Amino acid sequence: MTITEKDDFLQCAALELCELGFSIIPIKPEDKTPLVPWSKYQENAATVGQVEQWWDKYQNANIGILTGEIVVIDADSMTAAAWVADNLTPTPWTVATARGAHFYYRCAKGDKWQNGAGIRDGVDIRGVGGYVVAPPSIHKTGVLYEWYKQPGADSIEELPEL
Repeated sequence: MTITEKDDFLQCAALELCELGFSIIPIKPEDKTPLVPWSKYQENAATVGQVEQWWDKYQNANIGILTGEIVVIDADSMTAAAWVADNLTPTPWTVATARGAHFYYRCAKGDKWQNGAGIRDGVDIRGVGGYVVAPPSIHKTGVLYEWYKQPGADSIEELPEL
């Protein structure tokens, strides 16, 4: 894949995630650092126009998904990912990361899950005030973040409640 193809691929993925209802931001390539002040996008997601402007400016940016109403269980190892898969409600949206997996859920109406590190060995929660790296971003090791969605899981509305 050439750089131009990669850049177009990331912009298309960013727009698709935005259109699916995720609140997204650009983050540094092969990194996890935001390229824009992002706290205001916790309450009001960026528009499609804003996302287009960001990826025109930061063409090879990775993609961040802001959490809050969407909660992500971040398993930092395959052992932690197996524990999540065995002990939490199954979710049709997961992401393979460089070291483990992300499991996507929705908050029940009125609930707010906060960020929490080390809730179990290698398991963190990304909630209000947090974000995760989203596919097809590239980890600093060169590993591609990849979606694993069950057939028919086409909307964040279909995510199970945590």
